[in-house]
Amino acid sequence: MQTAIIIESILDNNQRTYRLKGPLTAADIRNRNGRIYPKSILKEAIYDLIESIKITEVYSYLEHPQHSDLIKEDSCAVFENVTWDDEKGISYCTLKVLNDTRDGQKLIRMLDAGETVGISTRALGSLNEDKIVQPGLKIVTGDIVSMPSCQICQLNLHESVITYEELGDYFVNEEKEECGCKLNQLSLSDKIELQEHLYNQILNSFK
Repeated sequence: MQTAIIIESILDNNQRTYRLKGPLTAADIRNRNGRIYPKSILKEAIYDLIESIKITEVYSYLEHPQHSDLIKEDSCAVFENVTWDDEKGISYCTLKVLNDTRDGQKLIRMLDAGETVGISTRALGSLNEDKIVQPGLKIVTGDIVSMPSCQICQLNLHESVITYEELGDYFVNEEKEECGCKLNQLSLSDKIELQEHLYNQILNSFK
């Protein structure tokens, strides 16, 4: 399971182009804002988003704007692909950072500077008293934010720092199969909590 956003950088016609790839959102875990997206409801909303991307351009913004309009001039990236992993209950995406918008250029400067960002869905819907998302969810887009509500959608661009992609998958997914330890029995939310703990422990060791 990929547990971090990764960055691709390619040189196209002497112009640097960035793509962000990784998790967009996950089902059945309580995220940082306390919400839980049931798998069946999130799956339906993701498939609607997939269909939208086939017929129109879906733009991404820096942080979450107050409006639900998708205007290229105000955006920083555009979705190229969205997929759904039904076994894991996780949606993955690919976004191309725009070179020809103000916020796209701002995002490029942030990436070049090694700033930490993540992807966070912007959606329309309702919650019950336990903050469980109800049927009728509509995902408008996914925005580039400093702290995404979904814990696995974080990106650390510092090349000298071990990322979730390098750290989390190694400890939580690959090693458990070889050593036969109890990590295989952990729930997704417990795996995420363990990954964040290991990640922070290693980062603190470099301070």
